[in-house]
Amino acid sequence: MSLYDELRRKHGSFIYHSYEFTEQDGSTLLRFHFSIDEYHFYPGWTFPEEFSGLTFDRELADRIAFSLGMAELVSYWKCACPPVVEIRCGGLSEEQKLWWKKLYFNGLGEFFYRNGITPGFDSFMTINAPEPSELPTRTNGLSGFMVPIGGGKDSVVTLELLRKAGVDISAYIINPRGAHVVCAALLARRGLFGHTEFRKASRKGRFSCGEAVPHAFYWPLEGNWWERTLVHVNR
Repeated sequence: MSLYDELRRKHGSFIYHSYEFTEQDGSTLLRFHFSIDEYHFYPGWTFPEEFSGLTFDRELADRIAFSLGMAELVSYWKCACPPVVEIRCGGLSEEQKLWWKKLYFNGLGEFFYRNGITPGFDSFMTINAPEPSELPTRTNGLSGFMVPIGGGKDSVVTLELLRKAGVDISAYIINPRGAHVVCAALLARRGLFGHTEFRKASRKGRFSCGEAVPHAFYWPLEGNWWERTLVHVNR
């Protein structure tokens, strides 16, 4: 029996328990709770604003927070690859379950390859979740585009095309490396972004790199500090 099959037999389900917002020291922490049997995980995002002082659509924000958790959970699912993912803090339609399953399956291609795993799409994961409640019709007051910067040619080409189209652009980076920040700095010098501002939610100090300056968010996980960075520069 392969290690993949052994772990799946031992750990039958992955549970997405909850997400919650808490405020502290001028920031808002969004924390998730996942588990595989007796193993519990509490990753989170820290935003450098107290949400109680902002005007926003709370129901829509909850949906966004829930979806962030759906994106986050697969990193912890990989610990044992349980065959069932149980969602206890939100609803998904059958179409949405299929969308997330496709996203996970295709996004895990390198993980499967490097570990010698050849799963079938139908059997690698079953997502169980209640039906979602309906969101009321809303008027979209947002404009522009948010573009992920990976440090390669795809993000550069995308940003250049949007710049030539004359649209508003915000850019973000997750888990920054040198190429990410240098790419953002070069684009800022080309006038893609206007004024930029830097704040560090962990209050661990300040730094800058050219004109592109990231907001850095930190959270503790099992005694260590893991870093995730969002670059959000406004025109």
